Amino acid sequence: MIQDYSSISIKPEQAARIASEIYGLEGTAVPLAGELDFNFRIDTGEARYLLKVSRPDTDLEYLEFQQAILQHAANSELDIKSPRPMPDKEGRLIS
Repeated sequence: MIQDYSSISIKPEQAARIASEIYGLEGTAVPLAGELDFNFRIDTGEARYLLKVSRPDTDLEYLEFQQAILQHAANSELDIKSPRPMPDKEGRLIS
């Protein structure tokens, strides 16, 4: 049976809790636009982070590909402005 996850929503308070529990970031979550994923800016007072929460049915290979692109941009000598992947408390890039 295929499940329909289109009705899922994540509130800023939930995103802030995810950022705290998984990444150890304490701050406020501000919703950002996203086509499929839920995106939030996490403001800690010292820095800003992007928290991306994918839907449960998202293909893991697709997420790994996105991480590989971000890693490549972060390691490039070119002046590319993009989010830098941050591992969670367990050292994983996809939690």
